[in-house]
Amino acid sequence: MARVEYDFNEKYLASFTLRRDGSTSFGQNNKFGYFPSASLGWVISNEDYFNSSSVNFLKLRASYGIVGNDNITPQFATISTFPKYTFGDTQLQILEALKQPVLMLIWAIQMILMKILA
Repeated sequence: MARVEYDFNEKYLASFTLRRDGSTSFGQNNKFGYFPSASLGWVISNEDYFNSSSVNFLKLRASYGIVGNDNITPQFATISTFPKYTFGDTQLQILEALKQPVLMLIWAIQMILMKILA
């Protein structure tokens, strides 16, 4: 993970993060995902014109980020190359141990936008 933070006069704030996650749930070319995020803040209570006896700290912050999900059902991680056969009431899958990984599975990505007034 890499993070860069910036603070100008304790009034204006910025933060940028890049996270790299890995998972064995995906194919060899998709094992790693990159997930950036950014946050901007404004400490309104530190402005010269802010005068309030009832509020001593007021900050407005907005952030945006991308998160990944590797929580997939194991049935999607491999596909059998051999069919199932039925003998009477019994169903058999020949050479069950020889399953091939699905190489095209990738990270599920979700974007999140937050606004916070503290």
